[in-house]
Amino acid sequence: MKDFLDHLRWLQQQDVAADAFAEIPEAKIRQFAAEARSLDLSSLNDMPERKRLTLVAALILKQVARALDDSTEMFIRQVKKMHNKAEEALVNYRLAHAEQTDALIATLRDIASAYKSDGSREQRMSMIEALLEKNADEILAQCVAHNAVAENNYLPFLPRYYSDRRRTLLGVFS
Repeated sequence: MKDFLDHLRWLQQQDVAADAFAEIPEAKIRQFAAEARSLDLSSLNDMPERKRLTLVAALILKQVARALDDSTEMFIRQVKKMHNKAEEALVNYRLAHAEQTDALIATLRDIASAYKSDGSREQRMSMIEALLEKNADEILAQCVAHNAVAENNYLPFLPRYYSDRRRTLLGVFS
């Protein structure tokens, strides 16, 4: 992708003023570009300079447009690929943390059971306190970590796939 973007920048530096073709219908520009593409260098050099420059300028203009379209497609494919990898990482994370999630649900069940149990409010709160007292901070941290990926949120996994491609991807826009 980097080489392709370098080629695109080179094409853009050829300084073909799109404004010069503003009054010319798109079909005519395509025809000029197709004609220039079909000619070899000696045939092109045998033409009058004005026609040669017009054909080459039209070809460069169309090549820039095509390169921009292609780079956009490449960008979209790269971003989709990163998102797919992040979604896969979410699935792997969930599989790796299934026991932890089950333990959190069991703790929640125990807390709800203690709350619904018979006895005074103080007795029920002391039962809940006993459940949470030893590892409340750990349970809270696990809940925060789980909440970050709840509802199929794979975005926390995206930066690891994006960071090494940032320069190339953002190069599309420079």
